[in-house]
Amino acid sequence: MKNFKVKDLVITSLFIALVYVFTWIVKIQLPFSPNGGLIHLGNVPFFLAAIFFDKRVGMTAGALGMGLFDLTSG
Repeated sequence: MKNFKVKDLVITSLFIALVYVFTWIVKIQLPFSPNGGLIHLGNVPFFLAAIFFDKRVGMTAGALGMGLFDLTSG
């Protein structure tokens, strides 16, 4: 396991914020879904983080960013 540097922490934090914001702001509510489903663009920064950076950065950004959205969306 390689060392986790400050640069990696900053990049991961940035992508966590991007995943949260893209999921929160850029969303389309589905009117025909019984549980209030939505289509969002939160996966875009998630996949960009996994492709251009380490898979650990992408995994953490996706899990925490979308988890924060789930906690704050009600």
